[in-house]
Amino acid sequence: IKTNTTKKLKSMEQQTRNFFVNKKFKFVILFILLSTLFLQFLKSLSNIYYVVLIIVMLTALVVFIIEGKIYLKKNITKFCYYAFYLFLIVSCIYSLNFINIPLSENNKFDFTSYLIAISRMMIMPSLVFIFATLFSSSNDFKKCIYVYIIFFALGALSMIIQQFVGQIELLGAPGPARYAGLIPYGSTLGNITIYGTAIGIVILMTVTSRDISTFQKFIILFLLVVGTFLNMQKAGVINLFLCAVILLYLIQFKKYILILFSLFALILSIMIILPNFFLNIASLITNTFGFEIIENTKSTGLYKPISERFI
Repeated sequence: IKTNTTKKLKSMEQQTRNFFVNKKFKFVILFILLSTLFLQFLKSLSNIYYVVLIIVMLTALVVFIIEGKIYLKKNITKFCYYAFYLFLIVSCIYSLNFINIPLSENNKFDFTSYLIAISRMMIMPSLVFIFATLFSSSNDFKKCIYVYIIFFALGALSMIIQQFVGQIELLGAPGPARYAGLIPYGSTLGNITIYGTAIGIVILMTVTSRDISTFQKFIILFLLVVGTFLNMQKAGVINLFLCAVILLYLIQFKKYILILFSLFALILSIMIILPNFFLNIASLITNTFGFEIIENTKSTGLYKPISERFI
């Protein structure tokens, strides 16, 4: 047994030595790539944003080619991801059947539209392989998680600030006033839909992190939850609900209750400063799940709650 363990340790050490590109250089590229992806609002300032993004992506691709191999653990996560990626490739190939199909009287799904569509669909899943190459240790992964959390907290903070100072044009146009409540402004994350779809994983990473202090967690969670209701996306509320369920199994019940009461107290405090914030909460919950908390907050337009769409 000792011999086998020694061999495994030597194998892991050998893999670490087999990195051809300097680890610090790889981490710098990793950090710049992450920052560039999270600073999408800068693309409205200048085309230099795209130049930087292309250079960083090409550099990461060169590192990927030089390293030549990714060391991933053999587990169910790896299997599921490879299956998902294969499904996307099959979908891309199958979509060739729809080329030249008319979309309207003056428009059709041509080959250019096909290339744009598959590039948008494949770029983010493909980044997993590039990130896997740029990681030199588990410490790099932890640092990326912190960067992820910080950028989302800044995104939430930017939405809160705009409720007091008005629209910051650099962050893009506000979202449509679909429901009753405050204006859903854009954020430093870019497109207004980004926040709601990804907020769940950010909350889970924040709560379960062992390196973030309790005080910092409360501040970050406060910003993230308030940002969810200012963003006015149904996906955000559903993610909050899923997080509440998942965290019941991940943390101690006493800690869970403490977090809920603390967030409740902090949200009450912001309602004093922004009285209409409660209208945001009531309106978004009403139009997501279908039951009215306040009268006349339910939308009668195109945006139907999930209870009417699926039940």
